[in-house]
Amino acid sequence: MKVLFLITRGDELGGAQTHVKDVILGLINKYNIECYLACGTKGIFTDIMEENNINVIHIDSMKREICFGDIIALKKLNDIIKDINPDIISCHSSKAGVLGRLASLGTRTKKVFTAHGWAFTEGISPKKAAIYKKIELLLSYITDATINVSYYDKKLALKAGLKSQHYVIHNCIPDVHYKKNNGIANKTVLEFIMVARFCAQKDHETLLKAFSNIDKEKWRLTLIGGGDSKSIKELAKKLNIDKNINFVGQTKNVVDFLNHSDVFLLISNWEGFPISILEAMRSSLPIIATDVGGVSEAVKHGYNGFLINKGNVAELEETILKIIESYSSLKILSQNSRKTYCERFKVDKMIDLYASIFDEVLK
Repeated sequence: MKVLFLITRGDELGGAQTHVKDVILGLINKYNIECYLACGTKGIFTDIMEENNINVIHIDSMKREICFGDIIALKKLNDIIKDINPDIISCHSSKAGVLGRLASLGTRTKKVFTAHGWAFTEGISPKKAAIYKKIELLLSYITDATINVSYYDKKLALKAGLKSQHYVIHNCIPDVHYKKNNGIANKTVLEFIMVARFCAQKDHETLLKAFSNIDKEKWRLTLIGGGDSKSIKELAKKLNIDKNINFVGQTKNVVDFLNHSDVFLLISNWEGFPISILEAMRSSLPIIATDVGGVSEAVKHGYNGFLINKGNVAELEETILKIIESYSSLKILSQNSRKTYCERFKVDKMIDLYASIFDEVLK
């Protein structure tokens, strides 16, 4: 079997890129499937894939934004498909999903689209959402299989009337060495961490406002992620908490930072099924997250973390204080977080499901 994976951005290592990386490496190592990767921009993601000897093809004209270059990208992608002659094209992200499915029309290549959160989900303006919904509805007629990363997303797709066969494969990740924090009960300062791109989807503003009301002697916060962090840095200074916050930017060493943290946060306006939460669970970190999208399919309130309502500063502040003031419960939450990962989100499960769906599509 030969599979061409397509994703728009290669210059960031977000959830979709991590998902594609793990699927490709897993399919090659476990099933000996021949995999290729095509993407628009170059950067941290394509570097990692090339380091793993993956055949990476760059389509410079493929951008995230809708532009004239899409026509050029469509033609180049069609040429790539004819040259490689893959059995399946596996498209990831909305833009890649559109171009990949259109470019493979008239070929024998089967079309599989993985939606890492639909383009018509909450947080998108009603006008844009209506347009995206119509586009996806039309494309669904030429799609052989649609993979949703959460049951929340599958419900959205079915409600929108999207055709094709729909599956759910939760994001899963490979295990790594993690550092058990047995000395947490003796700590006077808790290390909080959030791994999220600085963009409209993520709600760093609510996060900082909540921390600004908490004794600065009791916490430190690490923020990891690409994007424009200027306004958030300015807000931190305005709230007089900038000395408590470490702005790391984008890094390949997320696991190291997680292993030296005590609590993971993901405060968002909307989500699909975030890999960052799974990475935190793998490192045995309790989770504080906004109850949006498929987040509640991983985080069970009071068991491995806490769910809060979107944009609620007071509720987030109260939850952070609860964790700071109760070390005994923190240890139990940490153990349950790791247990959740081990039981439900190890990468082999995801790889097996992908291989099974690909086999089914080719029957």
